[in-house]
Amino acid sequence: MKKWLLILLLGMGMPVFAGLEVAGIFAPHMVVQRNRPLPVWGRAAPGQMVTVTLGGNTGAVKADAEGAWRLVLPPHETGGPVEMTITAGEEEKRIGNILFGDVFLCSGQSNMEWHLMNTDGGAEAIATSADSQLRLFFSDRRMSESPEPEVRGKWYVASPKTTPKFSGVAYYFGRAMRRELGVPIGLINASRGASRVESWIPREFLATTAPEWLEEYRRSQENYEEKYRRYRQDLQEFQQRYPDAAALAAAQAEARRAKQPIPVRPFVPLGPEHPHCPGGLYNALIHPLAPFPLRGVIFYQGEADVARAALYPERFGTMLRAWRERFADADLPLVMVQLPNYGKTFPECRENQWADLRAAQAAIAAAEKNVEYVVTLDVGDPQNLHPRNKAPVGERLASTFLHCFYGETERPCYGPRFRSAEFSDGTAKITFDHAEGLKTTDGGPVRAFQLAGADGRFHWAEVGLDNGTVVVHCAKVPAPVAVRYAWEYSPRVNLVNGAGLPAAPFQYRMKQ
Repeated sequence: MKKWLLILLLGMGMPVFAGLEVAGIFAPHMVVQRNRPLPVWGRAAPGQMVTVTLGGNTGAVKADAEGAWRLVLPPHETGGPVEMTITAGEEEKRIGNILFGDVFLCSGQSNMEWHLMNTDGGAEAIATSADSQLRLFFSDRRMSESPEPEVRGKWYVASPKTTPKFSGVAYYFGRAMRRELGVPIGLINASRGASRVESWIPREFLATTAPEWLEEYRRSQENYEEKYRRYRQDLQEFQQRYPDAAALAAAQAEARRAKQPIPVRPFVPLGPEHPHCPGGLYNALIHPLAPFPLRGVIFYQGEADVARAALYPERFGTMLRAWRERFADADLPLVMVQLPNYGKTFPECRENQWADLRAAQAAIAAAEKNVEYVVTLDVGDPQNLHPRNKAPVGERLASTFLHCFYGETERPCYGPRFRSAEFSDGTAKITFDHAEGLKTTDGGPVRAFQLAGADGRFHWAEVGLDNGTVVVHCAKVPAPVAVRYAWEYSPRVNLVNGAGLPAAPFQYRMKQ
């Protein structure tokens, strides 16, 4: 009789109690944010009393009518390891080896996802990565059409066995934070290659910020099953033709020599599994994490949005507000990676999308509270969308967090940043903030400056340094009204301050 009742309940779609559960982020080897109240949540039998003990603190709460429960434990100072005990009736769960330290969400697209083992110096970093107080949470690379109740992933202690396939940028950042702070560090990797900013925004926010994208996505679902069937067929044929990376690379090289179409892996059609799925990554990777407390966020994304740079500040701001609301932290700090140098260098001055996206990222940092960016124009690879030189990126992210959000204001984190421009006598005199010891890395003239007159046409300029001021002039522009720096896909930059940090790109036009 009981068996048939269970089958009946399942058939009716009614929830069936499956025992005491705690949210997946609470697992062995985790790091809990120190000095913050800690929400703990999960499921139990409806109406059942649940008790949680951690580090000498205990809380209790009754599961609601649907079995959901949530309580908040008091803040705990740096330390550990300790054990968390969750009990409900006769059931008990124990989660061991928990530390109290600082926890960071590491998110973005493929350059955040990029594995440590594929970075410059990765083998050495992996070999020396054993650190019992550096913990890594691997999230599944999933998408979801609706907000997920549970995060899928696992905590690991950093070691040569666990770090090779962790985010390289996140690892180098965490290593630097461990070195400088000496406290436990937890890194939650929630990243996905090729993702657009809309993938990280909940759909209820997109409904007001980007309704046209929701409508485009809705239209894309027409005949989706047939589109997906063709994709699977194309993918199977592709895999049979190019069974491994070596075979594909050889075929691509031959196609380039013959000036034929270059074979590429078929891309999944826009739909629930596509990294452009609106809200898909927020639903699967961000929503179920909250309200787990965070010390901050590092974010490396934007390559997928370069064609829509004008939309990026508003949509990034929407993402930021949504995340802060979800984590109940209106001041949640975020440091982003400004896009590095990538692509062709042209002899003439021209507009380009990567410069526009970098400008959008700088505008976001200027407009939003507790948002900063790091410049990486000097550590990219013009021929590789995924530059392997990730250690400086992680180090700069750490320095910026320590300077801006830990009060270590003597620690250098900024390169020269545009302050003002004065146009007179055919020259532009540029002053910078954070310009102490202004110099070039190679001892030669400053490169990558352009001037324009009233016609708006930019030309390469000659540049000199004058006691901390950059003086720019060009014979083709006798009356300049606009100046810009590093406004290229892959600018050949060499301007740094005394700390060796690169100048940020900028564009300025004289006000009429």
